[in-house]
Amino acid sequence: VDLDDDIFNLPRSNPAWHEYQQPELRAAAKRVLKAVDGVFVSTENLREKIGHYSPHVEVIPNSVDPRRWQGEPCASRETVTIGFAGSASHVGDLDLLRGVLGPLLTRFPQVRLTFMGVSPAWLAAEIGEQGMRRTRLVPLVPATEFPGRLMNEHFDIGLAPLAKNPFNESRSNLKFLEYAMAGAVTVASDVGPFTADSSLPMARVPNHPRAWLTALSHLVESASYRSQLLAAARECAELYSVERQAPLLKAALESLKPDRGRVPFRRPPEPFPATRPVTVVMPVHDAPELTRDAIAAVLPELNASKRLILIDDGSRLPETVHLLADTVRRNDFVRVFAPSPQGALGFVAAANFGMREAQADDVILLNSDTRVSPGFID
Repeated sequence: VDLDDDIFNLPRSNPAWHEYQQPELRAAAKRVLKAVDGVFVSTENLREKIGHYSPHVEVIPNSVDPRRWQGEPCASRETVTIGFAGSASHVGDLDLLRGVLGPLLTRFPQVRLTFMGVSPAWLAAEIGEQGMRRTRLVPLVPATEFPGRLMNEHFDIGLAPLAKNPFNESRSNLKFLEYAMAGAVTVASDVGPFTADSSLPMARVPNHPRAWLTALSHLVESASYRSQLLAAARECAELYSVERQAPLLKAALESLKPDRGRVPFRRPPEPFPATRPVTVVMPVHDAPELTRDAIAAVLPELNASKRLILIDDGSRLPETVHLLADTVRRNDFVRVFAPSPQGALGFVAAANFGMREAQADDVILLNSDTRVSPGFID
C-alpha cells in the first residue's frame, strides 16, 4: 500500500472528513494496513502513525520527474505573480492568508494573484473588486496535466500555508518541490514537513498575518533574493528526482517478505460446481526462479477439473526448459506447449494460443511472476 496522507486524522475542513469518520471505513482501512506485506509512506511522521497498524512501514520520499517539468522560462516582467496550487483539502489552510492578501495588493500594485484548484471563500470580500481584477482563478487539472499547467501560470512566489494540526504534521514537502520545478520560490508555514527539514531553501513563517505579510513583502521587493532562493530550491528539488528516489523504492520492494499463505480479503465463495472445467494459462519466457514460484503456488489448486497450461514462449535458458519439463512430468494436470520454435510470440499471442488450447468455459490468465493465494480459482 502506498499512503501519502494521515487518513485517520483529517481536519473538519477536508472534504473527505465525513467519509473517513465512518466506523466501517476506518475499520476497513486498518484491516488493509494490517494485512498487506508492506506500507510505503512519504514522511517519517506518517511512518510513526501508520506503524500502529503495520509493522512493515518504509519511508519513500515524494519525488518529481524533471522530464514532466519542461517549459520556456518566463520573460522578465514588471509584475510579480504570487500563487497557490492545490486541492480542496487545503481550504482550511488558506484561512491563514486572511488579512494578508488585501494589504499586500494595496502595498504593491505590481503584484498579481493566482489560485489554481481552490481559492478562499473570503477572497473577494477581502481584496475587493479591484483586487479580483488582479487575480486569476484557475480550475484544477488532471494530474497528468498539472506540471505543464503550473509552469504556464508563471508563479514567482508559491504559497504553502499549513494550519498546525495532526494531519498537516504528516504532510510531505511535495508543494515545495512542485513550486521549485515550476520556477517559484516557496513561502510556507513553519509547520510539519517545512519544520522537519530545515535544509529546504524557502521562506518559513509563523502562522500570523504580520509574519506572512513581512516575508512576502521582502520577496516582492527583492528580485535578486528571489533569484538566489530559486536557484537553491531548484538544486534541492533535483535531489528528489525519480531517478534518485527509484533505487529506494526498488530496495524497499525487494526487502518485502510476502506472506503467500495468507488470504486477506476473500469474498464469501459463490456456488461453483466442483466439476466445472477451469484452466489456468501461464505464458512463460525464461525468468526460471520467478516462474518456479508462480507454478508452485498454482499446483496445490489443481485436480481433474482444474488444469494448468504452460506456454513456453521462446525460453532460451536451460533452467526454464528443464523446469517446465519436470513440472509436466510430475503433475498429471499440467500440459506444456511451445507454439513457436523459432522464437517468442509475445505475451498476447502466447496467451491467445493457450486459451485456444484450454477448451474450457472458464480460463484464468496469469503472468509467470504471479504468486497466487490459496483458493484463488474458487
